[in-house]
Amino acid sequence: LAQAEEKLGDSELYDQSRKAELTACLQQQASAKSGLEECEMAWLEAQEQLEQMLLEGQSN
Repeated sequence: LAQAEEKLGDSELYDQSRKAELTACLQQQASAKSGLEECEMAWLEAQEQLEQMLLEGQSN
């Protein structure tokens, strides 16, 4: 994600002659953001499960 965003920070990337490269960078950024979001959701679910297990362990 950082690599795609670094590339997108290059003002020359927005030149008409580099349209295909810009499109590829935008797609890479979107894919990375989607993957990051999926990982964050999985982490939150695992964290909730851990907290529930800890609470159940304390009550026993």
